[in-house]
Amino acid sequence: MTSSARARAAIWMAVSTMSIACMPPRAVATYAAAATRVTSEFPAIAGDMHASCLRFQSFSLQRRGDGWYDEAMLRSRCAATDTAVTAIIGVNRVLAAYFSALARLADGKVVSTDTEVKLLSASIIGRTGMSQAQESAVGALLQYVSSTLLDISRRPKLAQAIASQNANVIVVANGLRDIVSRDYRQLLNNEETAANSFYRTIVREGRQREPLAAVLLMDVRDERASQLDARREALDAYAKALGTISSGHQKLYLRRNKLGAKEMVAELAGHAETLDKLAKRIEKAF
Repeated sequence: MTSSARARAAIWMAVSTMSIACMPPRAVATYAAAATRVTSEFPAIAGDMHASCLRFQSFSLQRRGDGWYDEAMLRSRCAATDTAVTAIIGVNRVLAAYFSALARLADGKVVSTDTEVKLLSASIIGRTGMSQAQESAVGALLQYVSSTLLDISRRPKLAQAIASQNANVIVVANGLRDIVSRDYRQLLNNEETAANSFYRTIVREGRQREPLAAVLLMDVRDERASQLDARREALDAYAKALGTISSGHQKLYLRRNKLGAKEMVAELAGHAETLDKLAKRIEKAF
């Protein structure tokens, strides 16, 4: 890069930083706090990914051989899912830690490092199933939230956080959204298929001998189907939340020049309201 090109880049960054610094910090804090709250709901979703694998295996094993199985067999068959879930929860925690730091910066509070996040290693991140680019973004965001205290001179640091981490936030949020939308949905679909096959076979075999038992069994099946629907709604809610987080942070970064401060405050408030509603939907499902 030539000296003139470096000078232009420095000027652009300075202008971008001043633009973000002029943003009302309270609006940023409200949005970031809502992002922190909704990401805190993720462990329940991720935990059910492993639980769904266990339920799928139990239905499958009951229809094979003598139908006997134990917990050790189930956990052995779902070990890979369990490992991936642990890694995904760690990645989500990195994203949550970033928004927690952003909210505190916007409120002018001292931001300390998250000691548990610092324990997340590259080897763990590599077990999520993310692409190499997504893993790199997680690593960069992890390095940022694991750095030393982020305090004093609130607005410059707030601007620096938004400008330096925007690309990483978007890549990580979208990566988590892809995993939830793809992998968790597939696990639920597998569970539904196995459950329907199990109940269908049992009802067909026992309807003539025990018609009442068949009716009761279908009631159980319907209840399980309702639970799966609720989990799919939670999945969709979190995928939407991650999309809202991503688009909201992009707006912070861009700071469209034609938008006045009041308009930006209104937009961020709208994002925060959406995230809080989605968090409640997720909480209700679990």
